[in-house]
Amino acid sequence: MARARLADVVLAESEESISIEGVVYFPRDTVRMTLLAKTATHTTCR
Repeated sequence: MARARLADVVLAESEESISIEGVVYFPRDTVRMTLLAKTATHTTCR
């Protein structure tokens, strides 16, 4: 099971996550979105 934490707070947890080149991706419904804040920055995958 993969788990994303910041300090002692679990932000995401899933047995269905995938890892690509060392980066773990979680299904959106396993992420605690209420703990995240929208920002003006973004990333793009190619």
